[in-house]
Parts: sequence; C-alpha cells; structure tokens
Amino acid sequence: MHVRMLGLLVTNWAMLVVFTLQLAPTEARSQELIPNIGSPSPAYSAPPPIDLPPLGASAADLNGPMDSSMIGTTDEWFSPMMMRQAWSISFELGINGNQGNSDTLNLTSGLDLEQQNDLITNSVRFRYNQATADGIETKNNAMLKLGHERQFADSPWSLFVRNDYIYDRFKAFDLRIVFNTGLGYMFFADEVHSLKGRFGAGASREIGGPDNAWAPEAVLGLDYKRQLTQRQKLTAIIDYYPQIDNFNDYRMITDVSWELLIDDEANLSLKLSILDEYDSTPNGRKPNDLNYAFLLLWKR
Repeated sequence: MHVRMLGLLVTNWAMLVVFTLQLAPTEARSQELIPNIGSPSPAYSAPPPIDLPPLGASAADLNGPMDSSMIGTTDEWFSPMMMRQAWSISFELGINGNQGNSDTLNLTSGLDLEQQNDLITNSVRFRYNQATADGIETKNNAMLKLGHERQFADSPWSLFVRNDYIYDRFKAFDLRIVFNTGLGYMFFADEVHSLKGRFGAGASREIGGPDNAWAPEAVLGLDYKRQLTQRQKLTAIIDYYPQIDNFNDYRMITDVSWELLIDDEANLSLKLSILDEYDSTPNGRKPNDLNYAFLLLWKR
C-alpha cells in the first residue's frame, strides 16, 4: 500500500510547470480627449475599414491561421516560455550482489529533471534504494523532491518553494511530507565553483507514525559545487530542519556526490553518492541512516 501511495505521488508530481505572470506596462495616451478651446479642430479622417469575412465563407476559411499582428508579445500579461523550455535529464543506476553461500542484492537508482532559464529553475529529483539478504528485505526507501526557484533580476537573491516526499519501510512512519519556502542567496558563482545559501520556514508531517501531525519547522541550507578538473565534479548539499517550537527536535540531511566523466560521446559518468539522514526523534529506531553507492550516471 505504501509503495502504491508513493507511486501515485510520483505520477502526479513527475513534471513541475510554472507560468510566470508579468503585468504589461501601461501606454501613455497619445492625445487629449478634450481639445483646448479656441484651437483649430483636427482634420476629419474616415475610420479604417473593418476587415470582415466575405459572405458565404465556410467554417474552414474562418478557422485559418491568425495574423501575427493580433498576437501579443510574451512580455504582455504572461510569459509561457517555460512550457516550451527543454528539461535536462540524468539517470543513475547501481546494482551489486552475490549468490552462493549467501544471496544478496542491492539496487540504487535515481532520476533528475531540471528546467532552467535566466530567472526560473524547476527541478524534480527521485531516489530509490532496495536491498535483500537471503530473501529478506533489509532496505526499502524512496525520496521525491520537487523544487521551484525564481531569481530576482540583477540580484544574488532568489525565492524558492520546495516539496519533499520521503518513504522508508524501516522507519516509524509510512510517509513524510515536507513543504517549505524562503529566500536563497548566491555567495559566489563562476566556472570553477559556486556556493548558495537559503533560509526559510515550512512544515512537515509523518503520516502513519506516532507524531502524525503537522510540525512547523525552519530550514537552513547550503549548496556547494566545484569543478575539480575537466572531467571531475564535486557537489555537496546540506539541509537543516529545526522544529520552530522546539529546536531540540531537528532533522539534518547531507548529500555529497563525486562524478567522473568516462565517455564524452555517450555522456556517461561514474558517480560516488553518499546520503546521510539524521533525525533527533526516531521513535525507537536508530537516528542516523547512511546510504552510499557507486553508480553509472547518464545525462542528456
């Protein structure tokens, strides 16, 4: 039932499309409505003819292509450019196991989608880990992270909205839902490295667990990326979630990865992924979960 629930969430949230509404500037009046007294009356000119369809025109003629002059620019009212913006895709997979005196199988997979232009970034991130030993399941967890970020023009500041879904069969809850929003700040960014910070607030809920209620929490985070060499890249993401009404209750997620490009033509890389999740209120379970894996990564 839990896997079915998570599959439904993945289906409903697999794509994140955001319209950017922009109010068009108001044009100044070209002339006064009431002329000055005593000024000469303007010369009369006939109104332009109205272009009507001819009598007896068929429905196919009336449904022809619209004149481009009748269509407003994307700067008027709203800009649907993000709907046509392409998504970048990366898929990663790691499998290892053995069969004989003991039977083990470990599966780690992930999918990343990102849509970006000068001001807006939409992202979808999915991870799944599953392991068995001698026919007994020892690991089964999944994570879906949705994000939208709007950069302020000519500023290091940005506005973000995020939504996370976390499933783990071996935790004290069935599904954790997280919503948060806040401000981001780009400390520096160049071709070699970048560092972005963020802070905000939101709420989380652990469905099916002892604490099945919405808990307000703050969020503090850092994203660091560094191009080590032409073929190597390092990424580190840290998120800290203290509960607003009790800072002794908190969660911390650390995600570190190293990538090595091994095939330029096929865009294949070798990836080392380390994901650590700490929960100060595990409700009878261990507070720390560490996932690490070597993966084959493909990007488009």
